[in-house]
Amino acid sequence: MTQLTAHSALCYLLAMTAVAVTGCSKDSPSLATVKGQVTLDGQALTSGTVVTSTDDGRGARGAIDTQGRFTLSSGKLGEGAQPGLHHVAVKAYSSSDPGNPEAAAKPLVPQRYLSTANSGLTIDVKAGELNEVTLELSSHPNLHR
Repeated sequence: MTQLTAHSALCYLLAMTAVAVTGCSKDSPSLATVKGQVTLDGQALTSGTVVTSTDDGRGARGAIDTQGRFTLSSGKLGEGAQPGLHHVAVKAYSSSDPGNPEAAAKPLVPQRYLSTANSGLTIDVKAGELNEVTLELSSHPNLHR
């Protein structure tokens, strides 16, 4: 069994740090700021999450505050979203019954909006701009098509 000396462990750690830093700085996409508001039947949606996905599998998400506002973030990549077309889902659920912890949470928005593939919502994120959007949801989405 080979023992790692303090010197070789330090060299290994420095090499891995160099690889990580180099990899992150070159390949990280530039992100654009995306802020917005979500409404349901003209009223601010007061909780939930906006989730996006792109054709290359990268997306962003943002929590909806009590006034319906959100700001997208791309996780470890940072604040903002990759430029390009994003398909959008809005995930919002009621709190489960505190008296019955096994009760399932119910969606606050129609089922259609829970999936990026079915919602019909998109955001075209423009590089180098503040992208401000309003996501207008309807309790009867099939009537507005």
